[in-house]
Amino acid sequence: MIPHDETIYIQRNRIERCFNRMKHFRRFATRYDRRTIHFKGCVYLVAAMIWLR
Repeated sequence: MIPHDETIYIQRNRIERCFNRMKHFRRFATRYDRRTIHFKGCVYLVAAMIWLR
């Protein structure tokens, strides 16, 4: 058995699942926004939409 830190694994898995849900939104996955501030706003919007489901 390979030793690992269970809490870090759980947190990493949670973040990976969040990004996989975000990729379902076409604009986020293809990153049409050229400016960082617009992309950051899109990230917040997608995260809020996922959270409200």
